[in-house]
Amino acid sequence: MRVVQNDRAKTAGILNRSRRSATKRGPRLDLRRFLPFLINHLGGRWLAIFSSELARGPLGYTGWRVLATLSCFEEMQLNELAQIANFDLSTLSRVIAGLENKGYIVRLPKQRAGRAVPIKLSESGFRFMEEYLPVALDAEKGFVGALTSNEQHQLRKLLFKLFESEAFAARLRLP
Repeated sequence: MRVVQNDRAKTAGILNRSRRSATKRGPRLDLRRFLPFLINHLGGRWLAIFSSELARGPLGYTGWRVLATLSCFEEMQLNELAQIANFDLSTLSRVIAGLENKGYIVRLPKQRAGRAVPIKLSESGFRFMEEYLPVALDAEKGFVGALTSNEQHQLRKLLFKLFESEAFAARLRLP
């Protein structure tokens, strides 16, 4: 946690320096106000904390992300999973193959000819999520710990509003 605090202070100092040292030539982006930068940077901090916890187990963040998404649904088609978990299909296909080989997911029998095969968590996948979901939630608490409960609610509400504007949010089940 100390490393993350040092990195946070260092990043804040660099951002403040960029504000003071910007040239007057051409357009300039204020990274302290640019939401995609801020969201990505904060997500990267959370990922660093959570990934260090995952490193002690059998899967990395990519595998966890797939299992976490599948845990929200009874079953999913590969293209649905790619959309919700934000993967390109070729990457997701490789991840799914690895998770299936490790026994974390199962492919269900085709319901109709020519239709994609649905996938779902196996019992091992559910056990993995039972073990690592509390770790992810603890990392989230550290991530939003500076916010009051009301601010956390408002942040989730605003982020979900942005998701809704992207059409795929209708399939998400967020608290």
